[in-house]
Amino acid sequence: MINIFVGTTSKLKLNALEDVLNSFKTSNLLTEYRLLPKKVNGTFPITPYGKETFTFAKKRAQKLFEEFNQKGSLFVGIESGLVKRNGYLFEECWCVVIDSNKKLFVGYSSGLSLPSAIVQKMKKGHAHADILAELDKELNATSVNETWGTYTKNHIQRHESIKESCRNSIFFAIESI
Repeated sequence: MINIFVGTTSKLKLNALEDVLNSFKTSNLLTEYRLLPKKVNGTFPITPYGKETFTFAKKRAQKLFEEFNQKGSLFVGIESGLVKRNGYLFEECWCVVIDSNKKLFVGYSSGLSLPSAIVQKMKKGHAHADILAELDKELNATSVNETWGTYTKNHIQRHESIKESCRNSIFFAIESI
């Protein structure tokens, strides 16, 4: 049994990670595992920006490793945030995995370009999280933190971004066990 500690209690992130792990289980890359979600104490921004997204995913994984290294095989940190690339603002997700030998595995997702209306409001000083809360209210959104769904009227889901980042990091971590 492989114990996988993950530094979140977010259902969205846990479900995405579980989808990835189950796909590896189906392909016989992974046999039995136990997912152990943990709230990680520390100061984390509501919306990480730039390198913060990677930094805070790594910080989550490191804190788990420090606390539970005798009880686990993998320690996972997942963080979504904003990044500016080629003049455009994107939301992407990073997943950092540390194995029991303290080896680091990283993966990130493709990015979804923020709609220009959101970017314009941010340029006027409005916080990204506040803009999304307002949009969720207007759309009667039922899924908390489904930013990509909010941007695209539920045509593209953040769940896929999280899955992509987890898949891109955890594959090599599982192979190392």
